[in-house]
Amino acid sequence: MISLINHKPDCFNHLNYTHNYYELKDDNGIYGYMALLFVMGEGAVHLNIIRWSAGAAKDMIASVPQLIKIAQENGAKRLVGINPDPEDKRWGKMLRLVGFEPPKLMQVSYKEI
Repeated sequence: MISLINHKPDCFNHLNYTHNYYELKDDNGIYGYMALLFVMGEGAVHLNIIRWSAGAAKDMIASVPQLIKIAQENGAKRLVGINPDPEDKRWGKMLRLVGFEPPKLMQVSYKEI
């Protein structure tokens, strides 16, 4: 179940924009947090899973329609997830689990200042 919360969880202290924050709960309590940012028809999804289990996976799958509804209510036409760790083997599995497209190659550049 996805529940809107009115504070920024510590795991998202690095986020600098105005996100909506959510708790992800299954029958055993909180298993993660989600931050959503809606910009120009896109919904950026940030996940922090703190407890992974079969129940959490089942709840995550069951919560996808609720996530889509939240995104549509905020004007999003597409949800985007980004993982900065190219070695993360769990990422593709999680994406398939919740019905996202397979990961795509993306070029990113930065300049330290």
